[in-house]
Amino acid sequence: MSPLLKSQKNVTWNSFVPYLSNFLIINIIYGVIRARNLWHFFGFTPMKPSFADLRAYTSAVTCSEKGINFLIHSCDPWGRNIGLLRIYVPIMKFFHLNESHTNLIGNSLQVLLFFSIYCLAYALRVNLKNFKTTILILLFLISPPVALLIERGQLEILLFVLIVLSAFLLSVNKKIAAYLLIAFVSILKLYPIILFGFVLINQRSKNSKFQLILGLSIFGVVLGSVLSSLWSEGTSLWAGTLGSSPRQIFGVVALPFILIRGVNLLAFLPNNLVLSASQTQYVGIIFFILILIVLRILWSRGKVLKPDLSDLLKKETFTSYLLLFSLCLIYLSYFLVSSFEYRMVYLAPLLLIGLTQIDSRAKKSVGSYLVYGPLIAMWAQVNNWTSEVVQFPIYLILAVIFCNILPSLHAKFSRIPESS
Repeated sequence: MSPLLKSQKNVTWNSFVPYLSNFLIINIIYGVIRARNLWHFFGFTPMKPSFADLRAYTSAVTCSEKGINFLIHSCDPWGRNIGLLRIYVPIMKFFHLNESHTNLIGNSLQVLLFFSIYCLAYALRVNLKNFKTTILILLFLISPPVALLIERGQLEILLFVLIVLSAFLLSVNKKIAAYLLIAFVSILKLYPIILFGFVLINQRSKNSKFQLILGLSIFGVVLGSVLSSLWSEGTSLWAGTLGSSPRQIFGVVALPFILIRGVNLLAFLPNNLVLSASQTQYVGIIFFILILIVLRILWSRGKVLKPDLSDLLKKETFTSYLLLFSLCLIYLSYFLVSSFEYRMVYLAPLLLIGLTQIDSRAKKSVGSYLVYGPLIAMWAQVNNWTSEVVQFPIYLILAVIFCNILPSLHAKFSRIPESS
């Protein structure tokens, strides 16, 4: 081997070392957390037995193997109904993954999550030789929402990995594979189906006639399947639940809930103001629309508030697809699902994109928002008081981002792409 080739090989290996070492460090940290049962430092008490959300499916597989109908007789240790998410059960049964494999699957999901995030960091060329950058990523990965995601054994980890992979496939023009992957993800969970619409009507995405017809066909089949499931279950997407803790309602319902509670404490009204979960959700959306109107008026007068991510969305690159998908799922989680805690993992791509921008003078401000904003939002979930404090800034920043990127989104999706 020539000295030049040997040197190139060494450089390539050395470029992997920071990512590999950080990947090992974060898995060791979580190994210690689990071994020492330190979850209470992240603001929650774990459900026993371990990997509670994952166990709902693996226990159903065990019951199914015993001939018990898990849809009639709940096999979950806590008696929960898995409802529309029963799609996971036949998949696990096919691979003979029952309750005895719960810990193995849960630990594997943890490794998969961190592996995908550090692969993503490598793909974006995040500089992990910088100690500050390394610490910022580690702080994000040991934040309360990520800890909750891992402790529960949430299969949202699998969706996160597949959605990132679909963004990569689109960026390298493997559209058919991306369509199939998004379709699979949409069957596993309802809300990612909207990613399909964004991909198909993106006017800058040059679809062939075959790709367009196939994509529309897959979209139609998946949408029909989703609507059929919703109809048969009688389930509404607007199914927010109110609890006594703002962390339990982290989403568009949080701010109205806090305001209503404040009004009741101040006793301005003769009777306490009480709204249902859906009513609170509608009020939250109305608040958001009013803020958008004010921001749009300011924008029309030349006052553009930060952060402005529109430049990052213009090109058809991995970064733009990743940013678009992440923002889409964040907004859907925030407004529709109203269960934003462990789904805050979709802020991870924003953090990594921010780290790539923060060294650029032109994008330093945007990078700072994308780095420190998610970190503050994640760590605010450690207790109820800090969670309440950040609700309005999060609400406002989401509105600002939406207002700023609206012209860019309109340019990308204003007409159906021409087939070639």
